[in-house]
Amino acid sequence: MSPSRLSSRLSLVVIAAALSLPGLFIPALAQVAGGLDLAAERSRLATEREQVLRTRSQQEAECQSRFAVTGCVEEARKRAQAPLAEIDRQERVLNDLERRQRSGAQLQRLERREAEAREDAAERRARAASDQQSRESRAAAKAGGPKPTGSPRASQAASPPAAPAGPTPGEAAANAAAHADRVRQAQEHKASVRQRQAERKKPAASDLPPVR
Repeated sequence: MSPSRLSSRLSLVVIAAALSLPGLFIPALAQVAGGLDLAAERSRLATEREQVLRTRSQQEAECQSRFAVTGCVEEARKRAQAPLAEIDRQERVLNDLERRQRSGAQLQRLERREAEAREDAAERRARAASDQQSRESRAAAKAGGPKPTGSPRASQAASPPAAPAGPTPGEAAANAAAHADRVRQAQEHKASVRQRQAERKKPAASDLPPVR
């Protein structure tokens, strides 16, 4: 057996062991299967199968010239059973390995699509938040200029007190009438005081001199 065929057979032996006990031999499986050419292995097994069958056919043909033909043919077929069984076993290992590789590739594609979906969703959320912030900024600008900074209480403390509004026309007329009434009352009070003072300064009748 050539060194390349021996190396391939040993690789398949390691892979078969890893497939039977995945919890213990997954690192070995990944290392060996990564450098294994599955198409080349299938071609090698097909060549070995053809050689075994050719050898068996030659031995069966030689058995025809012997006296015990049946026993000779059975012996030739028996000798071919072991290598054919080994080829079948290696082919099953390749089939299982191919299935696992396809499953792994499918899982990677699924994980990649899920990661892309998560990135798209995050990008849509960020874009929606940016649009909402832009709309709020435009609405604030239309409502009355820049938005106030700081707390409302601080803004109220910093802003000057509003100037009192002027009286309405009705209030102005009422104020004027009240002022005129106060002026009239003051004048009447002043005249009353002057009258009382004048009366106190007049002399009494008993103080006048007698008429002669």
